[in-house]
Amino acid sequence: MTNWQPEIALIKIPVSNIKQSVAYYRDVIGLPESFSVPEYGWAQLQLGNLPFCLYDPAKGGGGGTPGTCDALHFAVPDAAASHAELAERGAIIPGGLETSADGMTFFDLHDPDGNIIKVVQRKA
Repeated sequence: MTNWQPEIALIKIPVSNIKQSVAYYRDVIGLPESFSVPEYGWAQLQLGNLPFCLYDPAKGGGGGTPGTCDALHFAVPDAAASHAELAERGAIIPGGLETSADGMTFFDLHDPDGNIIKVVQRKA
């Protein structure tokens, strides 16, 4: 028997401008802001029950490069409705809805640094 049962503690992505990125994720994407400390290069928003953190690599918090995140996926119940709503809010969406080989509907969402978030429709 093991006590090793890890869970995801937080998600963090590198950004070049904390204030700009917080405004984008809060006001355009709609994530609630928990706190932001631009002088330390860190901000935290909420993605469901998970902390969604933004950090400036020049100030610590990680060694990533802004614009290189491409492994984050948001799950939504309706990709078409989410695409339309986010586009209306001014989100950076470089393309339309797509369908993967396994039949999943999705679209890509970019942040001001070019980090890519895939928005996927949950399968029924």
